[in-house]
Amino acid sequence: MLAEREQPLPQGWSAIRLGEYTEESKARAGTNHQLPVLSVTKHRGIVRSEDFFKKAVYSRDTSNYKVVRPGQFAYATIHLNEGSIGKLKVRTPGVVSPMYTVFDVNTDVDSDYLLAVLKSQQSLTVYERITQGTVSRRGGIAFRTLSDLVLHHPPLGEQRKISAILSSVDEAIEKTQAVINQVLVVKRGLAQELLTRGIPGRHTHFQQTEIGEIPADWDFRLLGALATPDRGLQTGPFGSQLHKADYSPRGVPVLMPKDMMDGRVSDSNSARVPEAKAEELSRHRVKAGDLLFARRGEIGRVGLVTACEKGWLCGTGCLRFRPKDPTVSPYLRYWTSWSKSVRWLNEHAVGQTMLNLNTSILGRLPVALPSESERSDIVELLEALEKRVTTLEASVVGFRRVKSALMSVLLTGELRVTPDSEPE
Repeated sequence: MLAEREQPLPQGWSAIRLGEYTEESKARAGTNHQLPVLSVTKHRGIVRSEDFFKKAVYSRDTSNYKVVRPGQFAYATIHLNEGSIGKLKVRTPGVVSPMYTVFDVNTDVDSDYLLAVLKSQQSLTVYERITQGTVSRRGGIAFRTLSDLVLHHPPLGEQRKISAILSSVDEAIEKTQAVINQVLVVKRGLAQELLTRGIPGRHTHFQQTEIGEIPADWDFRLLGALATPDRGLQTGPFGSQLHKADYSPRGVPVLMPKDMMDGRVSDSNSARVPEAKAEELSRHRVKAGDLLFARRGEIGRVGLVTACEKGWLCGTGCLRFRPKDPTVSPYLRYWTSWSKSVRWLNEHAVGQTMLNLNTSILGRLPVALPSESERSDIVELLEALEKRVTTLEASVVGFRRVKSALMSVLLTGELRVTPDSEPE
């Protein structure tokens, strides 16, 4: 491990500087290269930047970017303590920002085993200590500093056995994640069909509206017409009503856009205010069936309030929608987060440096409204896919916990493994 040990090394283990079997690579891309831009992530390793961020976040001129070849390692120089290190496992090279460090590993150590060690919790603790002690304002860990660290490791055969065990867990994670991605694709396609054509086979006649063709027996409404007359669309409290000093460690959750994920709201990371302050802002308390919308920045983020969140507060960065008929809210949660609705909101939002919504814009959002029974059927179908994703995501969390537990005993020598027989 990349850590100090009080107890003796396990039998057969060695203590060697990382720099003795690694070497920094500083090759640059140069002009007119055709290599893809890569990013180093905490959980997915080295991936294509546009696949991870869904858009280009890198410089237009990548001639000074560093080349990463198959089998090489790369890490985020200023984020290594967060676990942003990976090995390029695909067969084609790519380039990374000059802010990354790239290095080679020789055959004296199993590279997959080394990657597990460098991403282990014990190593992250060492990186944190080094980062805190650095003279760099941004806390970067240069390769010369990393290469001076001492690695405690077992013989090469045992390293390979350990990496094979951990790789089997990684494979289970990757396969489960692939199924999650497939379910999400199905959900997007099904939502498109259900929100424009209704339940398959149920409709034969359609009407043309400003949002396209919808079943003839559906209503075409504006979102504001579905809100209660009394503050059915309302902006969260202004900054003059809610100051930083009003927040406290405990109390009533104040919901912000960051607390809205996958159409739901959560208080896991929310700010809070004392009950007395919440009562002062009682007009901003939420009820079951309310929908909260991000009013700036991430336009299209929405969260449905359930009975569990009743009495919490709509935060400053949100707009609250309260329906006349609460039974319509689960359907509207899908309608308002549908890609076509999100695009409409972004096209009609105002602002130059940051897009903003207001109650007037939100109230004009077009809505295709099926009957109550068909709304229920649509919600049931989409929720079934969401529950499938939730179950699979729980499996991924479980696999990661298993891997973490295995790493804690295998990478320290607490649990020894017998190497596979080498082929003759």
